Amino acid sequence: MAKIILKCIGTHYHDVYPNWSSIPLNTQGQMFNEFKKYYVWAPEHEEDVQVNFKLKASKLLSCTFCDCRRENRMPKFMLPDRWALLLEHWSTNEKFKKRSEIGKMARASEKGGSLHTGGAISQVTRKERMEKELGRSVAVAEMFKVTHIKKSTNPTEEERWIEPRAQETYDKYIRISQEYRSTLPLESRDKPFTQEENENLWKQSAGEPIRGSVYGYPEKAYQKKKSWYCGSSSSSFDGGDRETISAMESKIAYLNAELAAVAEREKKREEREKKREEEIAAAKEVENKRYAALQAQLTFLFESGNILPPCPASSDGSDQEGDENDKSDKESD
Repeated sequence: MAKIILKCIGTHYHDVYPNWSSIPLNTQGQMFNEFKKYYVWAPEHEEDVQVNFKLKASKLLSCTFCDCRRENRMPKFMLPDRWALLLEHWSTNEKFKKRSEIGKMARASEKGGSLHTGGAISQVTRKERMEKELGRSVAVAEMFKVTHIKKSTNPTEEERWIEPRAQETYDKYIRISQEYRSTLPLESRDKPFTQEENENLWKQSAGEPIRGSVYGYPEKAYQKKKSWYCGSSSSSFDGGDRETISAMESKIAYLNAELAAVAEREKKREEREKKREEEIAAAKEVENKRYAALQAQLTFLFESGNILPPCPASSDGSDQEGDENDKSDKESD
C-alpha cells in the first residue's frame, strides 16, 4: 500500500511542498481521489479511510524526503528544479533545522526514537511478509533482529546492530526467555513459546511503553478496521488474496452487467408505455374530432328541417302521438 500512496502523491505533486501539511487541501483531496482508484471500501468508512490516508501519506512523504537527503538522491516523482528548491529550503529554514536537531538527539538517546532497517515499510507489514515467506508465524524477537541488524554483503562480517539500545533489548529478551523456560515443567521446556508468551516476554524486555507504543513491537499504527480496505490493485495482493480479489472483480463486473441490462429493459418499458399513452391520446383526439363533426352535421340537419328531432316523451313516459291515434280509432268505430 505504501507504494500506491507514494504514487498517488507523485501524480499530483506539481509544486514545492517540503511536507504534507504544506500541500493545499484541494491537492490532498486529488491525491486521495487517486488512491480511490486502487482500493474500495464501504461508504460509511469514507471519512475514517481519508483520515488514515492522510496520516500515512504524511509519514511516507517525510520518510521519503529524509531517505533521499541522506542518500543524496532525488525522489522519482520530483523534478530537478523543485528538488533544488527543497534542498535550499531545508538548508536555510531555521524551524526545520531546529526540528532536525531535536530528532537527532531523540534517536541518539536511550529511550528516544526507534531506528530500524525496514525503511518506509511498517513493522506490521514486514512481519506479515516474513510469515508469508516462511510459511509460519514469526516471533517478535526474530523479526526485531532482522530489522535491527545492519545489512552487509560480507557473510563473514560480524553482526552490527543499528543502535546500542536494540542489542541491549534483544540480549535482555534472550536472558528473560531462558529464565522463564527454566521455570517450566521438564516436558514443556523444549517446546516453542506460544505467541502470547513471546509477546509478554518481549514487553518485559522492552520496558515501559513510550506514548503508548512498546519498543520494537509491531503494533498497527492505524488500527481502524483493516477489512474496510478491499484493494483492486494486484500489486497489493498475492496468492489466495489475489484470486479472491479477482473473483470479487468478476462478480462486480457481472452484477454491473446485470444492472445495466435491467436499466435497459426498464428504459424500453418506459418508452413503450409512453408510446402507448401517446397513441391513446391521439385516438381520443381523433374520436373527439369525429364526434364534434357528427354533432355539427346533426345540428345542421335539425336547423334546416330535413330531419325532425325526436318527440319528447310525456311526463308519465308514454308516447303522446300513439295515444292520439288510438283515440281517433275508437271514435271512428
